Amino acid sequence: MIRPLQRGLTVLLLAALPPAAWTAGGVPVPVRPPAEMLARPAAPLEVAAITLRDAEGAALTPPLVMAEGRAYDWSVEWRAPAAVAGGDYRLAVTLDISGPVVASETPVSWNGPVPAECGGRLEIPPVTGSGRAALRAVLLPANAAEKDPGWVLAVIPVEVTPCPAASRISPDRIREVFGEGTRRVGMRVRLGPGAAAELAVPDPAVAFSRVVVVSSVGWLPRQERRRAGQAVAAVSAVPVDGAEEVFPLRLGRETLQTDHAAFAREKSLEKATVPVFDTWTAGDGGHRRNYAAEFRLSRPRCLSQVRISHAGESGVLLVDEVILLP
Repeated sequence: MIRPLQRGLTVLLLAALPPAAWTAGGVPVPVRPPAEMLARPAAPLEVAAITLRDAEGAALTPPLVMAEGRAYDWSVEWRAPAAVAGGDYRLAVTLDISGPVVASETPVSWNGPVPAECGGRLEIPPVTGSGRAALRAVLLPANAAEKDPGWVLAVIPVEVTPCPAASRISPDRIREVFGEGTRRVGMRVRLGPGAAAELAVPDPAVAFSRVVVVSSVGWLPRQERRRAGQAVAAVSAVPVDGAEEVFPLRLGRETLQTDHAAFAREKSLEKATVPVFDTWTAGDGGHRRNYAAEFRLSRPRCLSQVRISHAGESGVLLVDEVILLP
């Protein structure tokens, strides 16, 4: 018999549960996503409830909102769909943030009808990724092969809010490219679909005529890389007084994929027209670049903030710095 959910987060399907999946009280009964049931139906366990708790111990409730720069404790209660003798498994809980993934894993072993509650911790470092995300619970045999997909027991929509961190851009490089008299916002942030960040201008009493966004794009699907001119983000210069000015940040115009190997063969992109800010070698030996997009205001203005909003349905925008020019 399925016991009612008493605490925390109810395991939800991604929007379209059939009527039979709901109890009379309107509480969704946790079941595996239908596509996963068809792909691999013989799951030895099902999730009865997942609970996510923040650093203060408060349980999150739908719609779920998590944040970069924070850690969350999770716990899972189980139910067995049929009589089972037990076994040795492991539960992987992952948070996929439109490309970047954070993960937590714990062993699941039992010799009775249902294993005891298990748990772990998900930590989301600052500038990992933000926007629309999916929390997944996947059950795997203890000795599963690396490519074993396991059983996807739950897929839960999550929104991740951004946590900007100090920029790593060298002041010397900024002076080399733009000369003296520049001001830095001094923050970096990663934005996925649905995410936006408001970056405060350090000195709102100084008027500027240009805004430069140093950025690149990652985790963009191959079919999206061919769409030259598509808006990746909107850049809003928010003045102390008056209406804000909004500029598009476009693929192949003001920014590009950070990993050259990912788009080098895409002939539709006029890569030479995008101003390169810096080039470096990553830990994997690949070459990386970021790009400088300069937006000219209608007139010199004192700005309170620069707001950057992801404008697409895929990919992650990596903003490495915002520079203000006289």
